[in-house]
Amino acid sequence: MQDAFCARELAPLLGKTRQSIEEWAGRHGWRYRETPGRGRGGRVKLWLLSSMDEPTRLALSIRRQRDALAAQESPARAPACAAPAPETPPAKLRKAALRADLVLKYLAAKRLAKRRGAPLDAARRGFVTLYNAGASYPAILAELGPTSEKTLERWAVTLRLRGHDCAALVSRAGEHRRGVSKVTEPEKDVLLKLLLHQNRIKTGTAIGMAKTHLAATGVPSPSSPGTLRKFVHDFKALHADIWTLAREGEKALIDKILPSFTRDASLLQVGDVLVADGHRCNFTVSHPFTGKPARPTLVAFQDWASRDIAGYAYMLEEDAQTIHLALYRAILRLGKPPRAVYLDNGKGFKAKVFTGLDIEQSGLCGLYARLGIRAVFAAPYNARAKVIEPFFKTMGDQFERFLPSFCGASPADKPARLRRNEAFMRRLAPSAPVTLEQAAQAFDVWLDRAYRARPHSGLKGRAPGDVFQAGRGPGVDPANLRFLMMHQEIAQLTNSGISRFGRRYTHDALYGLRCRVLIRYDWHDLSRVHVYTPDGAHICDATPAQAVHPMLCLAENPDYAAFREQKRARDALKRDTKRLVARLAGPGPTELLPLPEAPDDATPPQNDDALLDPTALDWLDGDGEPGGAAPWTPAGGNDSPRTPSIRPGRQGRPRPIPAGSL
Repeated sequence: MQDAFCARELAPLLGKTRQSIEEWAGRHGWRYRETPGRGRGGRVKLWLLSSMDEPTRLALSIRRQRDALAAQESPARAPACAAPAPETPPAKLRKAALRADLVLKYLAAKRLAKRRGAPLDAARRGFVTLYNAGASYPAILAELGPTSEKTLERWAVTLRLRGHDCAALVSRAGEHRRGVSKVTEPEKDVLLKLLLHQNRIKTGTAIGMAKTHLAATGVPSPSSPGTLRKFVHDFKALHADIWTLAREGEKALIDKILPSFTRDASLLQVGDVLVADGHRCNFTVSHPFTGKPARPTLVAFQDWASRDIAGYAYMLEEDAQTIHLALYRAILRLGKPPRAVYLDNGKGFKAKVFTGLDIEQSGLCGLYARLGIRAVFAAPYNARAKVIEPFFKTMGDQFERFLPSFCGASPADKPARLRRNEAFMRRLAPSAPVTLEQAAQAFDVWLDRAYRARPHSGLKGRAPGDVFQAGRGPGVDPANLRFLMMHQEIAQLTNSGISRFGRRYTHDALYGLRCRVLIRYDWHDLSRVHVYTPDGAHICDATPAQAVHPMLCLAENPDYAAFREQKRARDALKRDTKRLVARLAGPGPTELLPLPEAPDDATPPQNDDALLDPTALDWLDGDGEPGGAAPWTPAGGNDSPRTPSIRPGRQGRPRPIPAGSL
């Protein structure tokens, strides 16, 4: 500890000038020693601490203790590599410094009374009375509370004996019990078994049940309810992970206790990553089919780098069609396909349209793979992983609450008109559901005029719209993009063609095919389905079959022309099949298996006409039916030969007969 100070060192500590300190030292007879330095005659006086008067030593000690406390509270001044030693808490050290200040003022009041010749007892009582009444030093009184003469005298003696170190006045009350709990082990065991349960029993109830159980089993429970409650409070503070997992589950542990990753979004460029998620809106719209109020779902794709909404779509449910449309709009506005898409783990985002078909069955990639986009799914039930969640909160506060059909984000957040017995509020401001088109238009206006134009805290004060516009791509062709985003799947052909969406897609080129084909269609244009062979060759564009009245004679306006056209096309396909079979069947199996001649007494067929040549076509009448009975063969059988496989011909033309079959 430093035992001597020069006047320049004492000046800032005592709040005086150098000349005042030298004058005070000469008046009170401070002793000093000289040392070489910049002073009069090349010598500097160092005033000895032991020769200073008591008020000066006390003031000097208080000031040094305050400087030490400030250094302790400042992490910049603490040594970077040294482990902190157990020290006095800053709050207790602050109170000790205030006690030293009060003692200094108490001693100054005694000296003043002594110089004036007033009785010291009256001076001491007057100082304590004024202090406790708040007339003098109210700030210290608010921190320390009332005191007494004996306490001030004891503090003064302690400071003098400890070299005026204000740390000597730190309260030591309760230090002998620090870290020691009065709660017994049986009390701890029973109490924690009750509280560390997912039923989340309340603390007061658990304390009462624990005491009742211990009393019934004959185990003493000396701790009071207040002591047990303090034990529970300390356990929650020191073991928050155990408390949270046992009572609230793993998700609460992840959300509240486990540390989260720090992600630097400045490393991303506009268009690198789109974050997609669905949000159940907090307002109602008129259902387009039933007209009843319904809460729509907003599917949005947010650009991570700019925090701007690249594309969105409103729908009554979060399904593949909604996500498809939102991604289509996002790519068009972005002007380029994103490098990756960070998707929600919901059922709509995990549809096959986005993750691809079964490769073993189709050998095809999903929609994202065709566009060169990498799809990444967020961890389930982890809202912190999706940076779009704060946008939904901003949207709820700044957009949804301003709509006339706002219904609240939770039961507690519902407006008054939706609560029970609120007829007046319903008459005052009735709910007015909007249409999906009106909701989309209002959302566009809010995005352009409010969200995209305001500075964002995560973009260093820049607006999301400005950052997004600066990083847009050169643009994409909507027609090519729509073709690339068509959904692909494998379908089985039947006599009804291709059954999808409650419709039958048919075409003449599909007649006679019973194989698996590849189909492609646009979710937002289901007027046609493109049909391909498994190896990618285009077959046709199938369209929905036109339905006819099941009983034309009962129809009000029967469309006989449409019925005749369908029947004419059906009959033409039937005739074409018969001609092909007639040419491919040949004479039959008699050429391959010679049969013995029939006996003379064999009964000939009733028709004595010559056997018909199956290769001749003149035996077919106008409708393609045989002109007579089935031809009789010597074998007496009419078994038809097996038809070889026929490859489909080009669209709109009859299928050719394979070469060499005749």
